[in-house]
Amino acid sequence: RFINESGKLQCCAGEDRIRIFMPKIKTKKAMKKRFRITKNGKVLANKSLRRHMLTDRSPKKKRQLRNKLRVEKMHVKAIKMSMPYDQ
Repeated sequence: RFINESGKLQCCAGEDRIRIFMPKIKTKKAMKKRFRITKNGKVLANKSLRRHMLTDRSPKKKRQLRNKLRVEKMHVKAIKMSMPYDQ
Protein backbone atom coordinates (compact mmCIF):
# COMPACT_ATOMS: atom_id res chain seq x y z
CA ARG A 1 0.00 0.00 0.00
CA PHE A 2 1.13 3.49 -0.72
CA ILE A 3 -0.29 6.98 -1.16
CA ASN A 4 -0.25 8.32 -4.71
CA GLU A 5 0.08 11.95 -5.84
CA SER A 6 -3.62 12.74 -5.34
CA GLY A 7 -3.45 11.71 -1.68
CA LYS A 8 -5.42 8.49 -2.10
CA LEU A 9 -4.40 5.25 -0.47
CA GLN A 10 -3.65 2.77 -3.25
CA CYS A 11 -3.70 -0.98 -2.74
CA CYS A 12 -1.56 -3.50 -4.51
CA ALA A 13 -4.40 -4.48 -6.86
CA GLY A 14 -4.55 -0.95 -8.26
CA GLU A 15 -7.65 0.17 -6.37
CA ASP A 16 -7.95 3.79 -5.31
CA ARG A 17 -9.51 4.44 -1.91
CA ILE A 18 -9.83 7.66 -0.01
CA ARG A 19 -8.80 7.11 3.57
CA ILE A 20 -9.21 9.77 6.22
CA PHE A 21 -7.10 9.42 9.34
CA MET A 22 -8.82 10.87 12.39
CA PRO A 23 -6.60 11.86 15.31
CA LYS A 24 -7.11 9.99 18.55
CA ILE A 25 -8.39 11.86 21.57
CA LYS A 26 -6.15 11.23 24.54
CA THR A 27 -7.39 10.87 28.09
CA LYS A 28 -5.69 13.11 30.61
CA LYS A 29 -4.23 10.59 33.06
CA ALA A 30 -4.18 13.03 35.98
CA MET A 31 -7.95 13.48 35.64
CA LYS A 32 -8.53 9.74 35.37
CA LYS A 33 -6.69 9.20 38.66
CA ARG A 34 -8.69 11.86 40.50
CA PHE A 35 -12.24 11.52 39.16
CA ARG A 36 -14.74 8.82 38.31
CA ILE A 37 -17.80 9.15 36.06
CA THR A 38 -20.86 7.11 37.02
CA LYS A 39 -23.25 5.47 34.55
CA ASN A 40 -25.68 8.34 35.02
CA GLY A 41 -22.99 10.89 34.13
CA LYS A 42 -22.25 12.20 37.61
CA VAL A 43 -18.64 12.99 38.43
CA LEU A 44 -17.25 11.77 41.75
CA ALA A 45 -13.99 12.69 43.46
CA ASN A 46 -12.18 11.76 46.64
CA LYS A 47 -12.36 14.14 49.58
CA SER A 48 -9.26 15.95 50.73
CA LEU A 49 -7.50 15.78 54.14
CA ARG A 50 -6.89 12.01 54.03
CA ARG A 51 -3.15 11.86 53.43
CA HIS A 52 -1.36 12.53 56.70
CA MET A 53 -1.90 13.57 60.32
CA LEU A 54 -4.84 11.19 60.64
CA THR A 55 -4.07 10.59 64.30
CA ASP A 56 -5.27 14.11 65.06
CA ARG A 57 -8.66 13.53 63.46
CA SER A 58 -11.61 11.91 65.16
CA PRO A 59 -12.88 8.51 63.98
CA LYS A 60 -16.11 10.18 62.87
CA LYS A 61 -14.22 12.62 60.64
CA LYS A 62 -12.09 9.86 59.11
CA ARG A 63 -15.21 7.80 58.44
CA GLN A 64 -16.91 10.74 56.70
CA LEU A 65 -13.84 11.35 54.54
CA ARG A 66 -14.09 7.82 53.10
CA ASN A 67 -17.16 8.75 51.06
CA LYS A 68 -16.90 10.20 47.57
CA LEU A 69 -17.66 13.83 46.84
CA ARG A 70 -19.95 14.86 43.99
CA VAL A 71 -18.24 17.48 41.81
CA GLU A 72 -19.91 20.86 41.23
CA LYS A 73 -21.75 21.47 37.95
CA MET A 74 -19.38 24.20 36.77
CA HIS A 75 -16.44 21.74 36.71
CA VAL A 76 -18.22 18.73 35.19
CA LYS A 77 -17.92 19.75 31.52
CA ALA A 78 -14.15 20.29 31.70
CA ILE A 79 -13.63 16.97 33.50
CA LYS A 80 -15.72 15.05 30.97
CA MET A 81 -13.88 16.64 28.04
CA SER A 82 -10.55 15.51 29.44
CA MET A 83 -11.84 11.92 29.86
CA PRO A 84 -13.57 11.24 26.52
CA TYR A 85 -13.79 7.43 26.74
CA ASP A 86 -15.06 7.18 30.34
CA GLN A 87 -18.56 8.51 29.69
